[in-house]
Amino acid sequence: MTKIFRKIKHHSIRTRMLLLLLSIIAVVFLIVFWGFNLFLEDYIEASVYAPLESALALASAGDPSPRDLPPNETGTVPGETQETGVPPAADTTVPDTTMPDTAPDALRDLRLIPMGAWNKTEVLVLSETYDMLYPDERLKEILNTDAPEQLTEQLKQEAISLEGESIREITAGERDYYFVSVKLAKLAALGNRNLPEEMQDAYLVYYVDMTAIRNFSDRVNLFLLAVLGIASALAVGMSVVYSVKMARPIKELAQFAGRIGRGDFTKLTEHYNQIELAELAERMNQAADQLDAYDEEQKTFFQNVSHEFRTPLQVIRSNAEGIKYEILEPKEAGDTIIRETYRLTEMVEDLLYLSRVDQVTSAAGFETYDLREILSTVAERQGAVAKERGIRYVFEFSEEPVYCLCDEHRMARAFSNVLSNALRYARSEVVFFCDTNETGCVIEIRDDGVGISETDMPNIFKRFYKGAGGNHGIGLAIVKSIIDQHNGLIEVHSDNSGTMFRFQFQKNI
Repeated sequence: MTKIFRKIKHHSIRTRMLLLLLSIIAVVFLIVFWGFNLFLEDYIEASVYAPLESALALASAGDPSPRDLPPNETGTVPGETQETGVPPAADTTVPDTTMPDTAPDALRDLRLIPMGAWNKTEVLVLSETYDMLYPDERLKEILNTDAPEQLTEQLKQEAISLEGESIREITAGERDYYFVSVKLAKLAALGNRNLPEEMQDAYLVYYVDMTAIRNFSDRVNLFLLAVLGIASALAVGMSVVYSVKMARPIKELAQFAGRIGRGDFTKLTEHYNQIELAELAERMNQAADQLDAYDEEQKTFFQNVSHEFRTPLQVIRSNAEGIKYEILEPKEAGDTIIRETYRLTEMVEDLLYLSRVDQVTSAAGFETYDLREILSTVAERQGAVAKERGIRYVFEFSEEPVYCLCDEHRMARAFSNVLSNALRYARSEVVFFCDTNETGCVIEIRDDGVGISETDMPNIFKRFYKGAGGNHGIGLAIVKSIIDQHNGLIEVHSDNSGTMFRFQFQKNI
């Protein structure tokens, strides 16, 4: 089956930090920008739509909210009498006369038209042909603004219909307005007052100047963009500074790993403030120590193997040459060659077995066995050797089965190697003990030999270490590897009265 491998893109820490910071800044900016503009829309709705709709509703409902207008030519406010200066009685009617050139006199009842909520709206009166009827020239001078003229001119240029009574938006003279229009004759606020004929088709236009709010919005958005630019610049600077600080120890650790790969196990001496990097450096130093020890062990191993192989090979060679040149008796030389060949074969088999044991890293294939049976089988296999040397067996086994989760063949090999040593040094007997205690299974193999010297005791499990009377120094190394594989403990006690190998395994290995 064809495998498709996706090419992995590599990025530096600096790039990743920069992208992360910029992404965070962009998200925060978008949230703030969106929130501000949403708030602005709500504000516009409250400041524009609500007042305009309120003004239109009040005007149509006839709920007058009078707004004072400037005095007219007689010195009174339209709708007030010259004598009293107070509003006329409720039954006072507007004279039915033709509208003169002075519009305020004819439109004095516009003071009764509501100006909208909070007086935020302004008002225009336009004819069907977009002629401005209100405010007049005198009032425009007082108001000191050209907004009415600009708005009127823009409505006329765009030919915007004043029908519909809906809120719309328009730009006039670089200013933004929202407006709503209604036919003057429909206003209930004017009641039954008679309008001049020229005003029957006129329109009342409420409008709100939103230029200040728009300018404020633009300034805030520009400020936000400036903040985004400054934050981005700071992000770039921070990413460069911190990425250099973060990348430096990582590069040092990478160089250290490279040295380890080349066989240089010198410890890393740098100290790091970051907990994770300090822990990583400590673990790498530990790994370097272990590899250094393993490397030394391998070198010693090969030196010992070479030495162990050299002796029997030299013996075989010298005896073969003696036969060739008729210096040695062929039968005796042949026996020597066979003996040394057996020795080499046994050594090679032990080395291969030790290698296989070292490669096993799990308890897969373990089964439950009675350790008494394994010990009995091992003792029986070497019974001929014990009989030949005049050594008797003593069994101190529990009456109940001593079950243990183990590999039967490897466990038997470990016990067999210990028994071989015991038979080599024992004077008269070897004792086998097998029982259980509160922690697990206990096995002991004791002999009554001369014991192990204090000098040899620390090294007996080292590979190729041979004590007095030893063989080739691999047997006990195999024992240690097998017991470690079974998570067991091995203890050795020795004195002039003999040696005891004690094994202990958990109830569930």
